[in-house]
Amino acid sequence: MTPSLPDPGSLLQEATGAMRQGDPDRAGRLAASALEQFRARGDADGRMRSENLLGAVAFERGEIGRRNPASEPRLALRTNSRTV
Repeated sequence: MTPSLPDPGSLLQEATGAMRQGDPDRAGRLAASALEQFRARGDADGRMRSENLLGAVAFERGEIGRRNPASEPRLALRTNSRTV
Protein backbone atom coordinates (compact mmCIF):
# COMPACT_ATOMS: atom_id res chain seq x y z
CA MET A 1 0.00 0.00 0.00
CA THR A 2 1.35 3.43 -0.93
CA PRO A 3 1.44 6.07 1.78
CA SER A 4 -1.16 8.79 1.36
CA LEU A 5 -0.04 12.33 0.76
CA PRO A 6 -0.82 15.03 3.31
CA ASP A 7 -3.92 17.07 2.55
CA PRO A 8 -2.88 20.04 0.37
CA GLY A 9 -5.02 22.39 2.48
CA SER A 10 -3.10 21.31 5.56
CA LEU A 11 0.20 21.78 3.75
CA LEU A 12 -0.82 25.28 2.73
CA GLN A 13 -1.84 26.10 6.28
CA GLU A 14 1.51 24.85 7.54
CA ALA A 15 3.27 26.90 4.85
CA THR A 16 1.41 30.01 6.00
CA GLY A 17 2.56 29.34 9.56
CA ALA A 18 6.15 28.94 8.37
CA MET A 19 5.96 32.36 6.67
CA ARG A 20 4.62 33.94 9.85
CA GLN A 21 7.53 32.41 11.76
CA GLY A 22 10.01 33.89 9.28
CA ASP A 23 10.95 30.70 7.43
CA PRO A 24 10.28 31.43 3.73
CA ASP A 25 12.35 28.46 2.55
CA ARG A 26 10.19 25.97 4.42
CA ALA A 27 7.06 27.88 3.42
CA GLY A 28 8.09 27.69 -0.22
CA ARG A 29 8.66 23.95 -0.09
CA LEU A 30 5.31 23.32 1.59
CA ALA A 31 3.39 25.68 -0.71
CA ALA A 32 4.99 24.10 -3.78
CA SER A 33 3.97 20.65 -2.58
CA ALA A 34 0.43 21.87 -1.94
CA LEU A 35 0.36 23.45 -5.41
CA GLU A 36 1.31 20.14 -7.05
CA GLN A 37 -1.51 18.36 -5.26
CA PHE A 38 -4.05 21.08 -6.03
CA ARG A 39 -3.05 20.85 -9.70
CA ALA A 40 -3.48 17.09 -9.66
CA ARG A 41 -6.97 17.53 -8.19
CA GLY A 42 -7.92 20.28 -10.61
CA ASP A 43 -8.60 22.63 -7.69
CA ALA A 44 -8.26 26.13 -9.17
CA ASP A 45 -8.98 27.88 -5.86
CA GLY A 46 -6.30 25.87 -4.06
CA ARG A 47 -3.86 26.56 -6.89
CA MET A 48 -4.48 30.30 -6.65
CA ARG A 49 -4.01 30.28 -2.86
CA SER A 50 -0.76 28.33 -3.26
CA GLU A 51 0.46 30.69 -5.99
CA ASN A 52 -0.37 33.67 -3.80
CA LEU A 53 1.74 32.30 -0.96
CA LEU A 54 4.55 31.44 -3.37
CA GLY A 55 4.44 35.07 -4.51
CA ALA A 56 4.82 36.19 -0.90
CA VAL A 57 7.76 33.79 -0.53
CA ALA A 58 9.40 35.23 -3.66
CA PHE A 59 8.87 38.76 -2.33
CA GLU A 60 10.41 37.82 1.02
CA ARG A 61 13.43 36.35 -0.77
CA GLY A 62 13.84 39.46 -2.93
CA GLU A 63 12.99 37.55 -6.09
CA ILE A 64 10.18 39.81 -7.29
CA GLY A 65 10.99 41.38 -10.62
CA ARG A 66 13.15 38.57 -11.89
CA ARG A 67 11.70 36.79 -14.88
CA ASN A 68 10.58 33.35 -13.84
CA PRO A 69 9.25 31.04 -16.57
CA ALA A 70 7.44 29.06 -13.87
CA SER A 71 5.26 32.12 -13.22
CA GLU A 72 3.69 32.04 -16.69
CA PRO A 73 1.06 29.44 -15.70
CA ARG A 74 0.24 31.63 -12.68
CA LEU A 75 -0.63 34.53 -14.95
CA ALA A 76 -2.78 32.29 -17.14
CA LEU A 77 -4.54 30.90 -14.07
CA ARG A 78 -5.42 34.38 -12.87
CA THR A 79 -6.58 35.47 -16.33
CA ASN A 80 -8.72 32.37 -16.80
CA SER A 81 -10.26 32.66 -13.36
CA ARG A 82 -11.65 36.11 -14.18
CA THR A 83 -13.59 34.80 -17.16
CA VAL A 84 -15.33 32.06 -15.21
